[in-house]
Amino acid sequence: MSSQPCKKESLVPASTDQIEDDVCTSRANCNDSLRAGLVIRRTGGGCSLGFTARSSGVRWALTAGHCGSGTMTNWSTAGTPIGPLNPVNAIDSGPVDASAIQVTNAGYAADTLGRIAISGSTWVPVKGRAHTMSFIWVGDVVCVSARYAAPATSGNPCGVVTKTSDAAVRGLTRYEGYDPCPGDSGGGVYWLPSSGRRYAFGLHSRSTAGCNTTPRKAWFSALPRFWPGLAYDLA
Repeated sequence: MSSQPCKKESLVPASTDQIEDDVCTSRANCNDSLRAGLVIRRTGGGCSLGFTARSSGVRWALTAGHCGSGTMTNWSTAGTPIGPLNPVNAIDSGPVDASAIQVTNAGYAADTLGRIAISGSTWVPVKGRAHTMSFIWVGDVVCVSARYAAPATSGNPCGVVTKTSDAAVRGLTRYEGYDPCPGDSGGGVYWLPSSGRRYAFGLHSRSTAGCNTTPRKAWFSALPRFWPGLAYDLA
């Protein structure tokens, strides 16, 4: 059965999806497992982790394409290595702003669950993802799980899709109602229907002013725009 839900999902009564607790204390201090919204770092920079996926037996951790440095870099979270980002796996052009870190840490590579950070110590499962652009609708409520360096934010703020392809901004998908902050690039953007389940939609790319100021507009790179062969981790 396909993991892609019918859009009537938005009419389903509230879900009982469990919020899981673990030993993490913050998005910057969490090496228990990979999940959308963690702080990730390389020498000279840092971003937010998006969703995880697999291809040909290799696990990948996604973030924004512009987070790369143009050279081979090693990424980590909370001081624990994730793996390398080869510049050939970073795209920042047109509607695509995505890069794929190869997960070579054996503990992370063996994990099969797709997770979204809700706070420093809790996460929820990824239940599906947008397979095509026709799955993303204007009016969809979307939330972003990212590092929130300034100001500190509890939970994941949400907005509403207002353009699925914004010609004025490279064809990226626009959402309004929240203006992410520096360091939030690459964070996981997900659809949140009334059922309470979460479906991966894309990776945060950019915002209007840069830290929750008016006008609150932001853009994400939609998953159907890049690497169609990826099998996203679900839970």
